Amino acid sequence: MVKTTAINISLPTWPPEGLNKPLNKSTFFKATVAVSTNSQDANHDFLFLRKNAQGDPLIESKRFVIDSIRPLLDYKFTENKYSVATYINKKWGAKSTLKAGINLDLYSFTAFDEARVFDVTTKRWTPWNTRWNANNENYAVLQPYIQFKHYLTENLLFNVGLSSLYSSINSNSYSPIEPRAGLALELPNRQKLTFATGLHSQGLPSYLYFYHPNLKNLNTVPYPVKNVGFTKSWHFVAGYSKMLADNLRLLVEAYYQNLYNIPVEVQKSSFSLVNSGAGFSRIFPNLLQNGGIGRNYGAEVTLEKFFSNNYYFLVTASVFDAKYQGSDKIWRNSDFNGKYAFNALFSKEFTFNKRKSLNIGAKFTATGGRWYGPVDAAQSLQAQDIIYADATRNSLQFNPYKRFDLKTEYKINRNRLTHTIAVDIVNVLGTKNQLSLSYIPQAPYFKQEYQLGFLPVFFYRIDF
Repeated sequence: MVKTTAINISLPTWPPEGLNKPLNKSTFFKATVAVSTNSQDANHDFLFLRKNAQGDPLIESKRFVIDSIRPLLDYKFTENKYSVATYINKKWGAKSTLKAGINLDLYSFTAFDEARVFDVTTKRWTPWNTRWNANNENYAVLQPYIQFKHYLTENLLFNVGLSSLYSSINSNSYSPIEPRAGLALELPNRQKLTFATGLHSQGLPSYLYFYHPNLKNLNTVPYPVKNVGFTKSWHFVAGYSKMLADNLRLLVEAYYQNLYNIPVEVQKSSFSLVNSGAGFSRIFPNLLQNGGIGRNYGAEVTLEKFFSNNYYFLVTASVFDAKYQGSDKIWRNSDFNGKYAFNALFSKEFTFNKRKSLNIGAKFTATGGRWYGPVDAAQSLQAQDIIYADATRNSLQFNPYKRFDLKTEYKINRNRLTHTIAVDIVNVLGTKNQLSLSYIPQAPYFKQEYQLGFLPVFFYRIDF
């Protein structure tokens, strides 16, 4: 049994539109400040089920009968983020622009996690094990950059830039030079070609740096992720767009991403942090190093009707492939490799007078299913959590994801006040979309979990 509370709070940037300060006719300075916090608080309990004479779980009214409940896991993570973004923009006539700036994020992270397991062999509880005990751990992420744009001809725009990324979380989280470049060519008949490339770096979720399998045993077991550096990726993108009509645009894009320095286990395995974020649970890795690779490529077509005549629509279709290698050097599908995605969105507005309007919209989404693998029953029973067999990771795929939503929104505009009454109907068709597998304390030790089913959402909002 799980009780989880998640809170995300973001204060508006200050000033709301940023601090704009003209230095002269061709140069201006801008700065913004923002604060946000993210908190997760969870308690997990182990349910002992009442059993019948044959030793099978007792079921009454299609429900298991609970015999007793024991605390199993308690954790709370809180991250505060303070952000400052500044830049100077300088223009030379109508052809050239130079922009230089710095983004600074200050993090304060607090985490506590304590867990235990019930040994099914001895029928006893293991001692409580503390895996996180971080109290106001502070670190900074600094990103200076410079970008130059210049029109080589009236229809050809060239831009080039350099960026750098530094994190004080450890000595390996530093990327001194990250080049970026792009071209945009305006063609006759409202057509446009674009090309872009760049090197990008990314750190890990804060909580991972402070994880340890047993904080009481620091002298013999190192922190698995404490000294891991950035994941890096070279991006290459080419695009073509054409205005088919005044308010109708066609966009075609193709891309390739070469990923490297991905954190993988030191011991030979299929584990890779390229899959992080696919599920809704935390990661408990063994000792990691920056030795993994991956690659993503695909193409996307978008047809967009801008809002006019009181309606708009957007249709996108993409095909892609995403593979990675763990430390075992075997190419596998990443968790996210659904192979295709399709989205269609439509909205129509009806205006009754200058003060009242009704908006009706619909959205359909279809993607390939997530990848997973056969469950290791013995390890899952011991850990009382889903453990996938390492050698066959991501050899199986969930069914395709499909969802159809409807939305209605009625607005009443008053002097300095707007009333909004809305009804969103999520997953109108009640499609059962597979989400993940979860542990149950009996063979085969897992069950299928599904995503959000049919759900009507009503809300009323007042905007001042």
